[in-house]
Amino acid sequence: MRSGSTFAGKMFDFNPDAFYIYEPLHYLNIAYRNNMDVTSISLQTRKVINYNSEAITIIKNYLTCNLHDLPIETLIQGHQRQSESSSLYLKCMKTAFRDPASFSEDINPCMGYLKDVCLRAKFTAVKTINFPMEAAREMITNGLNIKIIHLIRDPRAVIKSQVERIFGNWSMVQSIARHHCARLQSDFDDTKTLLKSRPQNIKVLFYEDLVADMFSNIKYVYDFIEVQYRDSLHEFVQALTTGNETDGCMTCAVRPNTEYESVKWRTKIDYKHVLIIDNECWKAYDKLGYVRVRSRDHLLNLNVSLRRDVHI
Repeated sequence: MRSGSTFAGKMFDFNPDAFYIYEPLHYLNIAYRNNMDVTSISLQTRKVINYNSEAITIIKNYLTCNLHDLPIETLIQGHQRQSESSSLYLKCMKTAFRDPASFSEDINPCMGYLKDVCLRAKFTAVKTINFPMEAAREMITNGLNIKIIHLIRDPRAVIKSQVERIFGNWSMVQSIARHHCARLQSDFDDTKTLLKSRPQNIKVLFYEDLVADMFSNIKYVYDFIEVQYRDSLHEFVQALTTGNETDGCMTCAVRPNTEYESVKWRTKIDYKHVLIIDNECWKAYDKLGYVRVRSRDHLLNLNVSLRRDVHI
């Protein structure tokens, strides 16, 4: 929810060498929270008992192109239209799913196409907001050689989006802020552990830094993941930041004047709601370098940053 990850993920989606997977844990998260079933390709159903374990399995299956072991609900998620790697495949799967009786046979051409894309790719990139850093730490600790970019954005911007786009009103802002910042702290604690023990596997990137200097930070990310930086990515940055997409799209990445867009939330949120969020999130702010808003003028003055330098 406006965490900046859709925007950041496009640096991989635009790369023809990448197998880019967009939000593969979306349905799993819904199923776990609502005690819903997940379905295998053989049409066997089961409940999600251990979320982290299931999430790790799904991520591993994508990283190893072991796609037939993925849940059907994951395979037909509409989110996949957000990836160049899987958008054509999704159209094929939607057709196959129209007849459940022949689904197991009808999906073979679709799965074959996606697996071919996966196998031909030089690297796989997964964009997800539903993967706890505890699970990521488990994967790395157990010897999986993956690279993780932990993207962080001002909690107030993210919570504003959650309140308005999911819940529809501000009556629950306190509990939403409490839950969001508790997870933010927990995730960051796991990230700090990995930064000490496995710094070659993880980096922290603040969304505000990314949009302030796109070219340098994308180059930084590509150097970290040890993938060749293509000059064509400059064209990607231009396309991404000079488009004319509007706020009506929750999953769109194109944002004109991206640096302004990253702070525009400050002009669209009620000061009293900021105070509630600040009261719930100040411990997270201390760890991450965000600062509490002192006044309504402080909030609206976009020339004044709401971050301070902090050693990560």
